[in-house]
Amino acid sequence: MDYPQIKTSEYLDEMRKLLGDDMVYCYLSNDELDKLCPPPKEVEYTKFEASIEPDKAHLNKSYDDFSKENKKFMTLRQGILLNLSVYKITGERFDVKGITRASTLDSDGFAMCMCRDDVGRFRIGRYYRDGRNAVGGPREIHSLFTKLTEKLTLEERLEKLEKALKDIKPLAGKE
Repeated sequence: MDYPQIKTSEYLDEMRKLLGDDMVYCYLSNDELDKLCPPPKEVEYTKFEASIEPDKAHLNKSYDDFSKENKKFMTLRQGILLNLSVYKITGERFDVKGITRASTLDSDGFAMCMCRDDVGRFRIGRYYRDGRNAVGGPREIHSLFTKLTEKLTLEERLEKLEKALKDIKPLAGKE
């Protein structure tokens, strides 16, 4: 679930609290991140493949490739929120080997992406729109719906997520 009153930078700051400041890297300032990744207008629910790596069906696809498919793919904001939520509930982290390409472009027109870098940091970077590699790809949105906006703080939202996701099993080994 994603809430309109919470900034993307607040989600990333929560990741920093959980992992440590030195374990989260983003090349954008908080203001730039919030501008490029605005909150939804209503409470938003999304569903993705239960995998710690990008969707197998979409590996080696560039931003340009998946943009042509008339499907919805994870935004950078959704990726940050999904990583935060799953880590908070299960202790698992995404993108052990792979790179998740987001459907979000930065102000220079580069495709934004998320990965775990060489030292284990949660890293937000950018990639050429036509860039491909065997371990990178998007995460497809399998369902998306909204409901009337709920007024919750970040802490209340995370508590609600914890209750809603108690039955999530660890994702380790699911690729």
